[in-house]
Amino acid sequence: ATGVVLYVHGGANVMSSAKEHIVMTAFLSQHLRQRVLSVEYRLAPEHPLPSSTDDVVTAYNWLREQGFPPSKIAILGHSSGATS
Repeated sequence: ATGVVLYVHGGANVMSSAKEHIVMTAFLSQHLRQRVLSVEYRLAPEHPLPSSTDDVVTAYNWLREQGFPPSKIAILGHSSGATS
């Protein structure tokens, strides 16, 4: 099976979105020749931690349900997305 990149955008868990990072995720997909799933996680203060982490785990579990084994899922984050 081909792999997939689970991308988590930055923004200090309070701003930004997957849509704002579409150029980055398109670049990654093209150059890595892999699919990229960009997580649109809930933002604070309306959704305090660990909401964003829970959303990333949900996305990971969804990829697993789609048949991707852990060895074919790369998790990549930018700024705060790298720590979610």
